[in-house]
Amino acid sequence: MQRLRQRDLEASLSYLRELYAQRDLEGFKRHILTTIGSVVPSESVIYVDPSVSVTVDDSAGGATAWESEPAFSSPDLTEIVEIHSGYIDENPLINHYRRTLDGRAVKISDFLTRSEFRRLGLYNDCFRRVGLDHWMTIVLPHGPLAATAVSLGRSGKDFSERERLALNLLRPHLLQAHDNMAALTQVQQETVRVKRTMEKLDRAVVVLREKGRLQWCTKRAERWISEYFGPAQEAGHLPDDLRRWVEHQRSALVDQSDIPPPQHALVIKRAGKHLLVRYVADYMEDHHLLILKEQYIGLSAESLKSSLGLTDREAEILLSIAQGKTNKAIAEELYISPLTVKTHLQRFYRKLGVESRAEALSMALLERLD
Repeated sequence: MQRLRQRDLEASLSYLRELYAQRDLEGFKRHILTTIGSVVPSESVIYVDPSVSVTVDDSAGGATAWESEPAFSSPDLTEIVEIHSGYIDENPLINHYRRTLDGRAVKISDFLTRSEFRRLGLYNDCFRRVGLDHWMTIVLPHGPLAATAVSLGRSGKDFSERERLALNLLRPHLLQAHDNMAALTQVQQETVRVKRTMEKLDRAVVVLREKGRLQWCTKRAERWISEYFGPAQEAGHLPDDLRRWVEHQRSALVDQSDIPPPQHALVIKRAGKHLLVRYVADYMEDHHLLILKEQYIGLSAESLKSSLGLTDREAEILLSIAQGKTNKAIAEELYISPLTVKTHLQRFYRKLGVESRAEALSMALLERLD
């Protein structure tokens, strides 16, 4: 029975320690391409993506999803893939997997002698041009219709049985690591989609992890927090005023000595608008949200009358000015003459200490927000 030598075992164990590191699928592919040669020496590694890989029904042979390390120069990988697709039925490694669905390591020499292989069009038009006679492939299945293929090629001496064993021992780990990275990549993609969707809403979201530290937030939330609360003292934290409010909300619910009061939204006013901040907690997961919404403060005749000391008619006229109406339009709406409108304007100009429609409107907005 074939056994690994001590140095082969050490190389495999070292490789496994790095294999499960957190990466997306693209990072996983690059890792395989550049490092698997440390376990099974090879001059070239080809990685065929699972989306269009060597499946039972794949007559194209995955022509659009191959990547090699190092990259081929003459011919380049695109040309190799195109040539290979024309001889796909001559490839004994692909034929073996299609027939058996057995993804364990197989070599060209398992099926053809060297002279038999060299008589094939596949060899003369493809493999001979890259100068690599010996190939060994493993397949990582991802369901009945998709699989990743990793092929190692070299010239000179064929792959040994000990190297086949090393690759077969790695194979279940490669499959598990691939599936882990596929799940991580899907979560990352879904998170990006969620964030993009949130950016389109009229609200903004902040996700807080343990101790109120920022996990992530939408761009709108970042902008509003900066505008209403100023910069944070430390990266990854909320500004001090907002942080203290969050801590108060959190501690009020954590304290079980008494029934806490209702948690009202925090309201911060600015010129012409205000920001509402709502705190939503999940104490089972120590996962907390801030939901922010900016609202513009509307004017009314009643608010103008009370805040500026205007008469009913003066307040109605100033509100119409805020709505962009002309003196003539105001007169028609209120059933008075344009001259009467002008008289009212001059009267409350003096009352407010202003000289124009724009100054009167500006004062009305400022008074409303105090």
